[in-house]
Amino acid sequence: MRNRKVLLLLLVVILVAFKLLPTQKGPAAPSAVVVLAARENIEPYTFISSSQVSTTTVPSAMAGGYYTSADKLDGYMATTLIKKGTGLTRANALLPEDFRFWGDMGLEIGSFKAVFSELVGGQVRPGHRINVYAYRKSDEDEDNGDLVLVASNILVVGVRTETGEQATAGQASVSGTPTPSGGGPLDFGSLGGGLAGAQPASVVVYAAEPRVAQAIIAFLGSRDYSAWVTLAPQPAAITTPMPVPTLRRPTPTPQPTLQPTSELLQWASELPSSWR
Repeated sequence: MRNRKVLLLLLVVILVAFKLLPTQKGPAAPSAVVVLAARENIEPYTFISSSQVSTTTVPSAMAGGYYTSADKLDGYMATTLIKKGTGLTRANALLPEDFRFWGDMGLEIGSFKAVFSELVGGQVRPGHRINVYAYRKSDEDEDNGDLVLVASNILVVGVRTETGEQATAGQASVSGTPTPSGGGPLDFGSLGGGLAGAQPASVVVYAAEPRVAQAIIAFLGSRDYSAWVTLAPQPAAITTPMPVPTLRRPTPTPQPTLQPTSELLQWASELPSSWR
C-alpha cells in the first residue's frame, strides 16, 4: 500500500515537471508583405499606369527590392517585359532618368569619344553644358582642313574613361552648375589632391534633340571627323565658327624637262644591241 502511494506521488511529480518545462514550438510561419505587381503584361520601355498595377504577397525576408502599396509609380517605366503577376521591383520599374540617364523622353541619349586633351582636359562631368566641334586636319599636301560646330549647349549626362569606368575627378550638378571640389572658384577637382588613380574622361554621354544627335553621328561617324569639346558659354554668345584659314605653302619651282639631243640619239643608236 505504501509503495503504491510512493508511485502515485512520483507520477504526480513527473506530470508537474512536464507542465513546468517550456514547450518547444515549431518554426513560425514567415510573415508576408503586400507588394505591387503587374495586373497585365507590361511592355518594356513604356510608362506604367495605375490600371496596370495590382498587389500580391511575398515573404518579408524577400520584400526588400519590391515596391509596396505605399509607393506611387506615377511616371515610372518598365525596363523589361513585366509579365502578369510579377512583382514590381527596383530593377524592372524605374524613373526614366534612372533608366536612360535623363527624364525627357523627347531627347536622344548618345555618346562619342574624344582625346582627353580635347575634352577640357578630360574634366567634363555630368551636368555640364558643352559645345561639340567636329574638325578634320589638313592632309600633308592639301589644305582641306575643316571645322564645324555640330552641337551647342547640349547636356552631358555621363562620362566614362577610355577603359569604360566612370570618370570620378570633379563633379557638376544636373542643372549644369559646377559643384567645386574645394580650392578656388575654378577648381572642379582637376587640380586638387585626392585624385590618385583617377582617369580623365574620354567618352561623353549626352542628351540632345534627335536632329542634333544625327549631326553628331554624321560628322564624327560617317565623315570621320574628330571631336573637340568646350564648356558652353551662354547661348547668346555661341557663334558659327570662322572659316578655317587656308595655309599658304610655297609653290615649288618647276624644273625643266631634259630633252635628248640629236648627237646623243645618234650615239645611242651606234651602241651594240646587247647594251641597249
